[in-house]
Amino acid sequence: MTTDELGEHGMVKMDDGEIHGFLSSQNVGVLGLPTEGAPALRPMSFWFDGDSQLYFPYLVGSTSRKVKLSDRTTAARFLVYRAETPVSYTHL
Repeated sequence: MTTDELGEHGMVKMDDGEIHGFLSSQNVGVLGLPTEGAPALRPMSFWFDGDSQLYFPYLVGSTSRKVKLSDRTTAARFLVYRAETPVSYTHL
């Protein structure tokens, strides 16, 4: 499905100001880290500095898989969304 087709279902494209406002109003997302198979998905708290940086508190133990995956990756994905109803959501 293209982004144009998603617009028919209520998805709207955000400009930079709207993205900054959205990120500033949220504090939880899902971190996706690559693995050999399916990505490892972890819910994470975050803080947005209002400019361009996201900060994540990594509370981990000595055998944390999240730290091992983070240390070896050069790219990850982070999904921030707001679900207002079971069939209506906002994401980046």
